Amino acid sequence: MEVIFAGGLMFAVFFIVLFCAALLAWFQGLLLTFRANVLLGIICLCLGVPFILIGLLYWIFDFDAPEALMRAIRS
Repeated sequence: MEVIFAGGLMFAVFFIVLFCAALLAWFQGLLLTFRANVLLGIICLCLGVPFILIGLLYWIFDFDAPEALMRAIRS
């Protein structure tokens, strides 16, 4: 019985850590978008852009997608 409890507890801890990482990635994507341009941030917030993907792109590949988009628009 203890094995089932330990397995459930480990799954719960893993789920909480995954949820916190997703929440931090969402905030990172939101900050990157607003840092690139305030109007872009407002538009993305209204359209429901997946900020988690923007944050994960920044963490994994060190690629600032909103800033690259703004550079492409300006040039």
